[in-house]
Amino acid sequence: MANYTEINLDSFLPEDAMQRYCYIKDLQIQFPVTLYRYYHGNYLGTLNYIWKVPINPEKRSETAQARVLATIQEKLPQYFT
Repeated sequence: MANYTEINLDSFLPEDAMQRYCYIKDLQIQFPVTLYRYYHGNYLGTLNYIWKVPINPEKRSETAQARVLATIQEKLPQYFT
């Protein structure tokens, strides 16, 4: 994947909540990434997104990070009561 392209991890995660937690906690990747976890609240669970960032910290972009987060925010389900 290209830098700053988000991936929804939920399709790769185990069904069991404890196994899911351990999978994310023990995740080892050969390049730097950002992990974003969105907690819905109540019984709805947590959405997990990950994206690759440049290896050199000087080449990382806060603007690109913000764009990824804005893209994810647009995809989040909305619940109305």
